[in-house]
Amino acid sequence: MGKYFGFILLFFSWIGCINAQNTISGRITDGTSKLSNVHVVNLTSGFKTSSNDEGLYRILAKPKDELQYTYIGMDTVSILVEDVTKILNIKMNLRVEQLDEVVVEQKIS
Repeated sequence: MGKYFGFILLFFSWIGCINAQNTISGRITDGTSKLSNVHVVNLTSGFKTSSNDEGLYRILAKPKDELQYTYIGMDTVSILVEDVTKILNIKMNLRVEQLDEVVVEQKIS
């Protein structure tokens, strides 16, 4: 009976390690400036957070979870968490939208 108890305890400890969440942290910038209030979402678990005034954030994630970073005026960044991921420093790029044509009309009254 003691052998079986030890085996069962070991098995559940192993399962707990596989499903363990890691704290992922890092800094979000645009390459030169720190970005505050960037929305960070773990699309797999639904956990959400945002970066502070220093561009720093923390979020719970496990391997194979997808993290998404969004900020107004910037391209959305998506990252797949790997088993060794602890720190993710993110550089966001400015979203550039180009117009094909602009038409200016003069209204005569």
